[in-house]
Amino acid sequence: ALLLFGVAVGGTSVKALQRSEFGALLPTALAAAGRLCGDKVAPDLLRARAFALLRRLGDAVCALVPADLPALLDAAACALAPSEPLVVRVSACRAFCRFLTAVSDKPLRDRLLVERGVLTSLGSLMR
Repeated sequence: ALLLFGVAVGGTSVKALQRSEFGALLPTALAAAGRLCGDKVAPDLLRARAFALLRRLGDAVCALVPADLPALLDAAACALAPSEPLVVRVSACRAFCRFLTAVSDKPLRDRLLVERGVLTSLGSLMR
């Protein structure tokens, strides 16, 4: 369902998306994807798809649920760990890069990059 939703609404502006027939589904889809990103017991491909959907709908995420960005970044930072499956790590990396600049809290960004080990994880991901 996340894949179909992402394909159907990807590339649509936030205002057009809110006015479309998918507008009513948007909060549910964003909430479900957000929950899946942090759920380590969810199947790997489902978690990867959730990160991909949130990245694809990045403008909508930033406009409609900006309060969820720190939690999303934290989930992405955790999913970048070398112990995570490669498909999850790649999707989490793309989502992390998309939303890191959307957060204006510099201490939070620095904490995620250094204390959460994102920089180290990125190095291991490149190998």
